[in-house]
Amino acid sequence: MHRLGEFVNLAERYDITLLHAEDDTDIPMEHSIKLYREAIRAAEDAKGLTGNEEALVDSIGKAEKSRGEGGSLTVWSTNKGDIRLEILKYGVHNKIMSYPATGLAISRAFASVSRRVGSP
Repeated sequence: MHRLGEFVNLAERYDITLLHAEDDTDIPMEHSIKLYREAIRAAEDAKGLTGNEEALVDSIGKAEKSRGEGGSLTVWSTNKGDIRLEILKYGVHNKIMSYPATGLAISRAFASVSRRVGSP
């Protein structure tokens, strides 16, 4: 879990998306939530804002946007990029790879790189 935090600390820029289905029976959704919080802690620790864990978790909760039956999306923006947690209601472990949300996450990651290098 700490590897994601290390990546957040060391990367110059990032566009991170954690995508998980609520109905995943192989890996519980809580695993992605823990990873997301670790990434946020790492990003905010650089600014000294993680002293109050309860306030940080509350801030993360306020950033969550419900999509009804589509699940939820939480985006944490930093000066180095965005960290997203996208929870889909359905998709189970392997099927989620074929969903549009997965393709959009990949597209955003490539777009963030092309913006950095000055490509159109």
